[in-house]
Amino acid sequence: AVVSTQSKQWYQRRVHGGSSLTINSEFNLELVKKMALNPNFNQIGEMFTKQYYAMFDNAATRGELAKLYNTEQSFLSFEGQQMQGTAKIMEKINSLTFQSIAHIVTSIDCHPMFDGGILVNVMGQLKTDNDPPNPSCKTLSSSPWATPSSSSTMCSDLFFIMSQHTK
Repeated sequence: AVVSTQSKQWYQRRVHGGSSLTINSEFNLELVKKMALNPNFNQIGEMFTKQYYAMFDNAATRGELAKLYNTEQSFLSFEGQQMQGTAKIMEKINSLTFQSIAHIVTSIDCHPMFDGGILVNVMGQLKTDNDPPNPSCKTLSSSPWATPSSSSTMCSDLFFIMSQHTK
């Protein structure tokens, strides 16, 4: 099978950090197969998002979000504050001061990633306590690397309340 120059370059950047590794014409086809896009990315991304918000919006299950993050390698960016690892991420989530919360999802856009993971962008509104809803945006990336408690791990989680970023 013929492997495109772009695939070789992607592999070189991804696996070898852009080093001057020479990849010859007998490029390992098994490595390219591992870069295959997940054909069910929309369905999985939407289910993942619904599960995430169902857990987050319920105070009794919010602590279970920890199962979705990698102990050391997951990142959360929350309104410009960055945290790494499950402990720090859950510390941030647990420090939020609302009594009730509801995420009102208006759109979910999913994209497959070359490692089999899924990039999900969620637009909607965030309603806390008796405050009016605020437009919000969340971007999640999940990877197919299983953890003992989950079949996928959230690698990145970025969240913004949009009304705080308009002039």
